Amino acid sequence: GYMALVPVGAWTLYKYFDAQISFVETLSLYGYSMLPFVPISIICIAPSEVLRWLLVLLALAFSSAFLYLNFRMHLPAQGAYILVSLAALCHLIFILILKIYLF
Repeated sequence: GYMALVPVGAWTLYKYFDAQISFVETLSLYGYSMLPFVPISIICIAPSEVLRWLLVLLALAFSSAFLYLNFRMHLPAQGAYILVSLAALCHLIFILILKIYLF
């Protein structure tokens, strides 16, 4: 679901902004952007709810920064901010779903 639809939608928007980025590269970058959630999900066994929320938000920040730093070279400045903001919003929704159902 999420890891298939979001990169497809993002790649479509990138093509709208005339970005020179392939679909495989977009899919790979989105996959790698999920990496911070792996150790955070293990650390989230901690009994503190506040700590769990902070860790999940930290993973969101790292993931969004990774996407921005990698996509900014392919997009104009305005397009990079818009698309990374949309990606961060999608990540936030994904995180909330994970947080509600898993942690």
